Amino acid sequence: VRVGSDSQLPFGHCALSLTPITDAVVSPSGTLYEREAAVSYLMREMEKLRVWREAYEQQCENDAKEQAQLEQKSLSEKVQNFEAKEGGGGMSGTA
Repeated sequence: VRVGSDSQLPFGHCALSLTPITDAVVSPSGTLYEREAAVSYLMREMEKLRVWREAYEQQCENDAKEQAQLEQKSLSEKVQNFEAKEGGGGMSGTA
């Protein structure tokens, strides 16, 4: 596969903003970035990750509540089934 020069950035241009670089930073792979563009991009991505993490934690909390409710319902059904089989002689009505 041949890559034409029109598909590559001119040397000294930022891979994010596609503008000439005045304050360069270089990635470990050798990609050039404008410092301001790189920091801005990282800040946006960190905010996205924060929002996703909060949504994930909320979902985990909701799942745990739902699981607890299901377990409580299952336990109540087991108790009711046991009391029905045993003739209702449970301790709940005695003093």
